This record gives sequence, structure tokens and C-alpha cells, in this order.
Amino acid sequence: MSIPRGVPATPEPQGGTRSLDLGNNLRAIAEYGTLRFRAGPEVPTPGPVDLPIPGEARFGGWHLRATAGGGGEVELDAAALGDAVTVRGWRDGDRIRPLGLGGSKSLQDIFTDRKVPRELRRSLPIVEVDGQIAWVAGLAVGERFAVTPATTKRIGLSARLK
Repeated sequence: MSIPRGVPATPEPQGGTRSLDLGNNLRAIAEYGTLRFRAGPEVPTPGPVDLPIPGEARFGGWHLRATAGGGGEVELDAAALGDAVTVRGWRDGDRIRPLGLGGSKSLQDIFTDRKVPRELRRSLPIVEVDGQIAWVAGLAVGERFAVTPATTKRIGLSARLK
């Protein structure tokens, strides 16, 4: 395949995202040194869902599970979570107080630091309690929700693509 006119033939730097419409609803995306292709329109952000504690819920293509007693990908303080949490997608301006940081950080910066592809960001499950982010699946735990020596009950959270 030849490179269309006006498209640089040299690779882009390792950071950032570049994309090219190839026609017929096909797009080439270069992101963080990886080239991938996407056919079809962008996947919309799933609507928010409630996840009972303990319990299970589906968020877009994700299956989330909250297990009493711990386990899962992360363990959070059951008292801080309450009886149910909201699972939603990323919104512009979202911030979290990540465990160990001592301050807040934008999810945009976390996604960039961890090289999360732009296309995945809005579909990634975010667990929220009373307007505060408790967990960004696979990326960060909110300080307020972390297990401490004073924690008496733990909830294990996991998120798997189905």
C-alpha cells in the first residue's frame, strides 16, 4: 500500500495519537508506538449502572464483581463503599485522589501516564461513591476507599471484559 499524499512517511514519536481515515469506515490509529486498525464507528460510552455490594453488574462489555471478604483485582474498605456503588465511564474533568499520591490527579493524566488508548478510556469502568472515584479498573484506587489497618470488612472488586 502506498502512503497517500499529505501523510508523513516517517513514524510519529512514541507519545500521543495520530489517526488516518482509510475510507470505507476503516481507520488506522498510531498510538504510543502501536499501529492498530478500527472498522466501524466509535463505540459509545456505556450508561451508568449500579453495582450492589456484594454483587455483580454489566457495564458495556465489562462484567464487574464485588465480593465480600476481599479477593478480586483490588480490595477496598467495605464501610467506605456502602451498600452499592455506581459504575460509569470517564467524563472530562474527572479527578481522583490516588492512594499514595498525597493529592489529586486528573484521570486524563493517569490515562496518559499509563498509556491507555484513547478509544478505551470512555469505556473503562470507573467505580464512584457519592461523587468520589473509588477505583478506575486496573489503574488506580481512591485514597479514601483503600484498606487500612483499621479496616474491619473488605470488598474485593474485579472487572473483566466479556
